Amino acid sequence: MFFVAKHKLIDRWIQAARPASAGRREIGDALCPGLYLRITVTGVKTWSVVIRVRDQVQRHTLGRYPVVTLASAREQALKLLRHASEGGDLPADAEAARAEAERAAEDTSASFGALVDAYETHIKANARSWQMIDNSLRRAEVMPLHAKRADEVTRRELMGVIDGIAAAGTCE
Repeated sequence: MFFVAKHKLIDRWIQAARPASAGRREIGDALCPGLYLRITVTGVKTWSVVIRVRDQVQRHTLGRYPVVTLASAREQALKLLRHASEGGDLPADAEAARAEAERAAEDTSASFGALVDAYETHIKANARSWQMIDNSLRRAEVMPLHAKRADEVTRRELMGVIDGIAAAGTCE
């Protein structure tokens, strides 16, 4: 095991943090247990959270700074820590969501709406912006496609929906 410095992280300190001369630096957050900022030799700063699940240590990458802010990283880390403390198995949950999405994708008789539902399950486990993506796929303009079989939805129909949203100026 190696020594990891712990600091009460603030944005100004993170912006000024310099990379190590070799390898990478890892700085723990004194306010959020398990949250770490890794800084590579090239200066890339990445958030990760270390969680103990069933006597195994697991590291989950949250994203790069400044795209993922300090506040957002703390929030995500606490959410993952809470999920693990409630008995949730993060890799198993993600694998189950992936398997469900693959089953729906393999079913050629599945409706477009069923694929959207399966995709929602997948992105909940894998994307921080899943609500925005889900809202986009469930807009009123897209809803007529939900009843159609997925393999019958054409590119022309999708482009028509996208062009209609863009022309109305209601893009989010």
